[in-house]
Amino acid sequence: MKNPKLNMFGDNGSLSENAGKVKDFDQTKRNFEIALASGQDYSGALLELSTAIAYSVVRKCIDPQRKTAADRETVSNNGLNPAMVELRRGIAFDRRTLDNTQTAAAKATKITYTLDGDPVTVTADKDAETALNALIGETLSDGIDLVQTAALALLEQAADRADGPGWLDRPYTVRRLSRRVYIKETDGAAYRDDETTPAQEVYRAVRRAVQESRAVQTDPRNGYTYIEDLTADGLDTIYYRLHKYADLGGYAHNGQDGGTLPGAPAGFGQGGGHYTADRQTVNDYDALIEKLDLTPRQREVLELRMQGRGYKAIATYLGVSDKAIKKTVLQIQKRANAIGLSPDK
Repeated sequence: MKNPKLNMFGDNGSLSENAGKVKDFDQTKRNFEIALASGQDYSGALLELSTAIAYSVVRKCIDPQRKTAADRETVSNNGLNPAMVELRRGIAFDRRTLDNTQTAAAKATKITYTLDGDPVTVTADKDAETALNALIGETLSDGIDLVQTAALALLEQAADRADGPGWLDRPYTVRRLSRRVYIKETDGAAYRDDETTPAQEVYRAVRRAVQESRAVQTDPRNGYTYIEDLTADGLDTIYYRLHKYADLGGYAHNGQDGGTLPGAPAGFGQGGGHYTADRQTVNDYDALIEKLDLTPRQREVLELRMQGRGYKAIATYLGVSDKAIKKTVLQIQKRANAIGLSPDK
């Protein structure tokens, strides 16, 4: 049972040759703006634009180097991310499944009336009923979540920015936290003013959803944890970034198979459970560092190690040999053992 609404996607989740003939992306945006402004049912236009945005974001995340390739279909030396490929296919699969389910449900039953005038639901098409029973057993992927994220972001932007044709591409200024800024407790909020458009903000929302999706995460040690807080005047939001190894246990599992999970902390498979990171984690860490009573050089080396940097990288940064860094780390470890901060405790 095929649905013509999904002809823009191939069976493997890729765009078909006729994709460009189905809808131009700019026209898809205009269709949503027009449908929204009409006051009529705009769900179809919203779904079409949300799907296009989600699919576009995933395609760009599959191979970040593709944008620099001479041929758009050229794969970089890094290859494609398998998890992202499955996510891309999931968008097409989920749309097809939901559309076919809706079609089968409409054909499977009908409302009739008894002699007393009471409405009853009866089977209208046995084949459609069989198809419906099979379709409702399908498990949707994370792809449809990205489509819903895009739809929500579109509606949020529409609530604030929909003021005439072309509003999706109309620039405005937004205040956001600067990238790659490490904010200490005594620092002010590091913000900048960026020019953006509603469409770009929708793309950013979907990109964040991809980054946060458990479906594409491979190793929790590759990321950082940010703790949200407010400035002293309570007007601006700031973020404290924990060190790279501050929350290795933040991924829950049953405790029996921890050693087999990618990125699981050493020895974590014995006890079970997990811990989370909060503001108190930062306070506890600062208190432990003070107890170590480190020299300025030792504190600097420790900070760099907690950022995930290796001995050679630290040595190059400080202009010393890697042997000197190893010696400093051993000194820090001795201080930690002296006050009872050994790994087993």
